[in-house]
Amino acid sequence: MSKLNVVGISGSPSRPSRTTALVSAVLDAIQDEEAIDAKLIDLADSAPTLFASSSYDRLSTAGREMIDDIETADLLIVGTPVYRGSYTGAFRHVFDLVRHDRLRGTPVILTATGGSPMHGLVTEHQLRPLFGFFGALSLPTTVYATESDFENYMLVSNPVRQRVAAAASDAVRILAQRTHSIRSKAAAATVPGFRSKCRPASCAAAKPASTSRSCATSRNGSGCSTPSSIRPSTTTSPGSPTVRCSVTASTTRSRARAGMPAPSR
Repeated sequence: MSKLNVVGISGSPSRPSRTTALVSAVLDAIQDEEAIDAKLIDLADSAPTLFASSSYDRLSTAGREMIDDIETADLLIVGTPVYRGSYTGAFRHVFDLVRHDRLRGTPVILTATGGSPMHGLVTEHQLRPLFGFFGALSLPTTVYATESDFENYMLVSNPVRQRVAAAASDAVRILAQRTHSIRSKAAAATVPGFRSKCRPASCAAAKPASTSRSCATSRNGSGCSTPSSIRPSTTTSPGSPTVRCSVTASTTRSRARAGMPAPSR
């Protein structure tokens, strides 16, 4: 099986960028645990290509390839600087180009950087609802870092590094579960004699319905048939030629729908 595709997206158009450093740190942490095909979309490089179009249909070939990488990724790592309490307009524009039904079920690691701890909930209040709209699976462990967590635009804070490692472990566990499920299904499909479960709507065999309906045996010895919907209610002593039968509610309703009179009791 080919390696999993992991795409990082930095929503900062600046260089150097703490946001890019944080997204790269998460990518590196995942690569330390799992063999992946990693790709980083850095808006400092990609902005001119992506910002030239207002919709996916108007993208250039290069821009469409970037969005296709996002839409087909097995895992996304997204990061944004906090701008006026939310993600940047540059970051939002990237996801305005992503088609709304292409990220359903895709795991996403949420990261952000800000000037102070006061914006630490931007991942919960801004990023998580955005990816909820797409139906993506935003992972529980998020990473937020402030300026003091970096030195020369490199992540140096041990607590934040621990959050990065925890987020990477969450992602690797999710990816492993999905890979195992895919491999199990593929292996089961190649087993001789393997058959998928029959669904009632598509393959249930119709059973022939009994059309015989008789409620008494006359004294001249004519036969009495009792289909499953007719149950004997009383039986006289041995040797008696008469067997009384009662018709169930379902049979009575069937006769009424057909315009037939209800049997006498």
